[in-house]
Amino acid sequence: MATVNVEDQIITEPDPIYANGAYWAHRMDIRSEYKVRLVDELMRQAGVEWPRGAKIAEVGSGPGSFLIPLAEELHATDATTTFAAFDISPDAIAAGRAQGDAAGLPIEWHVGSAAQMSGSYDYVFVMDVLEHLENPAQFLRDLAGKSKYVVLHLPIEQSLGHMLVNRPTSAFERVAHLQFYSLETAKILLGSSPFQVVDVLFSAASKETFDPRRSTLIRLVKFIRYYAYRANPRLASIIAGGSTLWLLQHKPASETGSSPTSASS
Repeated sequence: MATVNVEDQIITEPDPIYANGAYWAHRMDIRSEYKVRLVDELMRQAGVEWPRGAKIAEVGSGPGSFLIPLAEELHATDATTTFAAFDISPDAIAAGRAQGDAAGLPIEWHVGSAAQMSGSYDYVFVMDVLEHLENPAQFLRDLAGKSKYVVLHLPIEQSLGHMLVNRPTSAFERVAHLQFYSLETAKILLGSSPFQVVDVLFSAASKETFDPRRSTLIRLVKFIRYYAYRANPRLASIIAGGSTLWLLQHKPASETGSSPTSASS
């Protein structure tokens, strides 16, 4: 198992709560199956298929809220697919390892960040991580050359609706967000990274976010948002924000100075 000096990590991370387990203390049992369904939809939309024997990693995995459901789905159809989880919280990694081992899933669990990743992967997932970092641009540079594709889940919180209800302040206080993106600033960040955008999916434009158990009012709001994002996602994101799922591919070596990696090729 890879190790990392947690004291050094605290220096480069925005807050020691991520390394000392405080952030995950009340989030160990969360499962994000709906994000797995969103990834499936994004892959279909982009016309990209999982290769057999794929090597998949998640950075900022926590206890595997996303990676464990993803591994359950993919391992059921291809037992040669392997997974790796990286997080700077030893407590989160220990909890994830216990859950993954109990489910018999081929996941390697590592205490470390993007800079400590070793090996090469077909896909690296970064799910709701960049908004927590002091230097997300450096984080993306640390991923350069380590995977052919990066799948990134990112909230859009710089919108008129978010400003009206003071959402950035509440996101900082509740879930320690430090970065607040609009669609345009997200594109600027990604455009200056070692990766290029292949495709993007707005969560509000996916039927996977519909939940029949919610109240009639909530379902009506989601219905309106769904068609608004289908009609004009840029305008809808300016008004209401939301969440985005990005499929990124390594830029050509001539543009970045590093070569894209495909573990299965």
